[in-house]
Amino acid sequence: MPLLLVLLLLPLIHGQSPKGGNPFLTPKAPAEQPLTFNRAVPAFTVKDTAGKVWTNRELAGKVTVVYRWRIECLPCQDTLPQLQRFFEANSGRADIQLLTFSDERVPLVAVDFLKDSGYTFPVIVDRQLAAKVFPYGVSAPGLWLVNREGVASQGMREWTPGRVLIEAERLARGK
Repeated sequence: MPLLLVLLLLPLIHGQSPKGGNPFLTPKAPAEQPLTFNRAVPAFTVKDTAGKVWTNRELAGKVTVVYRWRIECLPCQDTLPQLQRFFEANSGRADIQLLTFSDERVPLVAVDFLKDSGYTFPVIVDRQLAAKVFPYGVSAPGLWLVNREGVASQGMREWTPGRVLIEAERLARGK
């Protein structure tokens, strides 16, 4: 009997499943991972690095892309230029916005990094607030969408940033 069990599990151990690929290591494609909005963003009030005051009410009425990052995070470094382009392309729109949370412990470190890198998108430096507002066990990098009703999506770790931005555009257009 143990030999039979080993023979049955052998394809999974070697990275194969009946459909191909290791089901434990292969992330689900966005089409297989439906976007769900399941948690109202809790009340908060905080200033970003530019001095703008943000509240949870600022997130309602628009589709908001939320990104959690830190300087030492290499995937974050790859995503930040894409977010800057998204921010520049959409900064005048009334239906979509970007908000980021930096996990830096010292706000001045994040401010200097943003200045040196030429990033102008909104950044809140408050890792405890990020964990409170988006407590889905996702640290940097973390991606979420907040719909027009102020309800956050599940953490979108398996989605590429480009795919999230496409989904945000689709939601903002009401499709």
